[in-house]
Amino acid sequence: MDPVCYKAWAETRDKQEAGPTGHDFQVWPLGCELCSAKARQGAIALNRDNLDPIFVAMNNAMPYRPSGTEPITFSIGYSDIVELLLKAPSRKFNVAQGTWNTDVSKS
Repeated sequence: MDPVCYKAWAETRDKQEAGPTGHDFQVWPLGCELCSAKARQGAIALNRDNLDPIFVAMNNAMPYRPSGTEPITFSIGYSDIVELLLKAPSRKFNVAQGTWNTDVSKS
C-alpha cells in the first residue's frame, strides 16, 4: 500500500472507525474510493496470509489490549479445556510398530 493509502487507513483506525483485524482492513476500502484498488490488492495478500495459523491467531488477538482497545474478557482453565475436549469430535487412527519414522533431525 502506498503512503497516502496507509495514512488514510491509519487515520481511520485512530478515529476507531475501523477495527484492527484483517476483516476490518478488507471492508475499509469500500468507504475509501481513493484506495479501493490498492486495498483490494492488499486484501488478496491478506487472504494468502490467512492460510498461516500463527498469523490468524495474532490477527484474532488484535482487538484486545495492548494493541487494540477491548479489555481481555476471555480466560480458560484446565476444567474448561477438559469440557471442550469431551465435546469435540473424536478421531481414530492406527499405529503399527515398525512403521514409525524415528528420524527427528528435521523436527
